[in-house]
Amino acid sequence: MRPGPIALTAALLAALAAPGRARAAACCGSGHGVGPLLADAERAALTLGLGASLRVGQWSYRGEFRSLSGGDFDREIRAEIGWIVRAGQSFQLGVTAPAIYTFKQTGDLASSGGGAGDVTAFARYEIVPSRASRPYPGVALTLSTLLPTGRSAERSRDPLGADATGLGVAEIRPGIALEKRWDFGLYATAAASIGIRTVDHLASGALVAAAPRLQLFGALGPFWDMGLSTSLGILFEREAAPSIGGVAAAGAARARTAAVAFVAYDLDPRWTAVASATIDLPIRGLGQNEPLAVAPILGVRRVWGTAE
Repeated sequence: MRPGPIALTAALLAALAAPGRARAAACCGSGHGVGPLLADAERAALTLGLGASLRVGQWSYRGEFRSLSGGDFDREIRAEIGWIVRAGQSFQLGVTAPAIYTFKQTGDLASSGGGAGDVTAFARYEIVPSRASRPYPGVALTLSTLLPTGRSAERSRDPLGADATGLGVAEIRPGIALEKRWDFGLYATAAASIGIRTVDHLASGALVAAAPRLQLFGALGPFWDMGLSTSLGILFEREAAPSIGGVAAAGAARARTAAVAFVAYDLDPRWTAVASATIDLPIRGLGQNEPLAVAPILGVRRVWGTAE
C-alpha cells in the first residue's frame, strides 16, 4: 500500500514565501503545497483533505499494462489530517494521519473495509532560503518516518484484503528539495528521497527485506497576485526486488510513473483551498509490478501567524 497523496507529497515538497495577496507559489509554496508546509510568516498550519483512488489496471513484471477485468473494481476513499509547527527559523515539524475505506470486487466476490492508516511524521530543515531576488534555488533537507499504525495486508481478515490500511512495516525517508520562485509569477521545485523500510516476516518465518525505494519529483507552474496558483509535475518511483530469506525475488522489482496536477486558491489570509490529482501513466516501460490508479483529492488549509 502506498502512502496517500498528502502524506506522500508532504515528505517531498518545500515551502516558499511570496509577497502580497498571493501568499503562495504554485505547487508547493507557502500553503499551496499538497502537504501542510509553512511559509516564512506562518507559525502553524492545519490541513484537512478528502480524496479517492480508482484503480484502473496493473503493471506486469515485464512492464506491460493490463486493465482490470470487466466488472472488477478497486476503489478507495481517504480522509487525512495534517498538522505542522515551526520549531525554529529554518526548522519545521509535522504529522499526518489518514483514515481509509476500500471497496473491492474480483469476479463474483465483493467486499469492503477500512480503518486508521499509517501515521507519517516529517521534518524539514532549510539550508539555503529561497528568495526570488537570488539566481540560485533554495535548498531544504527533508525527513519523514512512516509508522505502521494501519492494518497490513498480512493481518487482513478480508478475503480480498479490503480492510488493509497500512504498509505493515516502518519506513524512514531522507530527502532533499530544491525550489525557485521568479517575481514574474513562476515557481519550480524538484525533490529526491529514498525510503528505507524495516524487515518483515512471512508465515514460514523467512525474513523479507524490501529494497530502498527511490522517489523523484519535479513540478512547474504559474502563480498570480489574486491568490491563485497551478502546476503540473511528474513523479518517478523505482525499487529493486526484495530479498526473501536472503535471496532476491525473481521479477519482483517495482516501478511507477505518475503525472501530478495541482491548483490552489487563497480564500482569505488564513484559509486556502487546494485540489490535486495523481494519475499513473499507462505507458509501456514506465511501470512494473505496481497498480495504476487515478487519485484526486480536495482539501483546505488553516494557518496561524500570517498577518491579516
